[in-house]
Amino acid sequence: MNSLLKTPSPATKALGFGASLLAAVAVVGSAQSANAASFNFSFNNVDGTVPGTVSGTIILPNGDGTFSASSLSVTSAPAALGYTIPLDILANASSFGSNSFTVLGGQINVASSVFDAFLTGGTFSLNASTLGTKLTLKGGFSDQGVINSNNSTLVYSNATNVPEPSAVLGLGLLGLGALVSRQRKA
Repeated sequence: MNSLLKTPSPATKALGFGASLLAAVAVVGSAQSANAASFNFSFNNVDGTVPGTVSGTIILPNGDGTFSASSLSVTSAPAALGYTIPLDILANASSFGSNSFTVLGGQINVASSVFDAFLTGGTFSLNASTLGTKLTLKGGFSDQGVINSNNSTLVYSNATNVPEPSAVLGLGLLGLGALVSRQRKA
């Protein structure tokens, strides 16, 4: 039994070190070449029937340009609206009016970015000219909910890179290499 707990061979040490090194290279490489950017948004009720703030996350391609969101989720909203949070807007939309975000220098340009979707039983919009910025009551009317008709409280954060799947794999390999190395030392 004690023979299993012997000092690891040089080959075993090299394997653990190699996996850790490979993981570190994958993490560093993917951090420099992320292909998506994450933006946070929030807006407050100004002229709707439900007080509070709606906030969430938008995933867009990395870089400057005009893009459609590949992911848009509401991560916080008043419970009185009746939605289960997080709310994946793209997955729950029955139809879209617009999905267009203009990014300049890592920031969403509010004036030239518009999103609106009709959800099952509600409406979600960011800076829509006729709808304003809103998340309506689930099953309610278009004038009920967290609404800011003139978009005055709509705020977007600066971009942060979204790690590619290789970064997640790299972190897993890094942990596995550390675990193998630690177990071999014991």
